[in-house]
Formats: sequence, structure tokens, C-alpha cells
Amino acid sequence: MMVDQYEAKFVKLFRFTPRLVENWEDEAKRFLNGLRSDIKGQLVPLNLKGYNELYKQVQLMEWDLIIRGQT
Repeated sequence: MMVDQYEAKFVKLFRFTPRLVENWEDEAKRFLNGLRSDIKGQLVPLNLKGYNELYKQVQLMEWDLIIRGQT
């Protein structure tokens, strides 16, 4: 699944489970945990806290993988 597809599904499902995510950091952690392992492994060392910051970085990483022909 492409990152934008995953993000759309994540947001849609998130509306039904607001109690599972108490703050923006929890939301980012849950999003990170559901990512493809090839992208997630590169993000963990960056320790990004915010959901929006994380999502933008994931988009850039996926775009880079596509450009290099690895996706």
C-alpha cells in the first residue's frame, strides 16, 4: 500500500477510535507502527514526535524510493 493510501485509511479509522490516541505523539506512534518496514526502519532513528512532521517525512522517503526504482 502506498503511503498516501495508508494515511487516508489511518485517518478514516482514527475517527472511530479517538480514545486510543490521547495526544499527537500517540497518533504519530500508531501511524509509524503501521508503516511498511522498509520505510519504518529509516524513520525510527529520527524520533519524529508530531504526526504531520512524520507524514511529510514518510512521503519524501517513499518518493525517493520510487525515484530510485525500489518500490
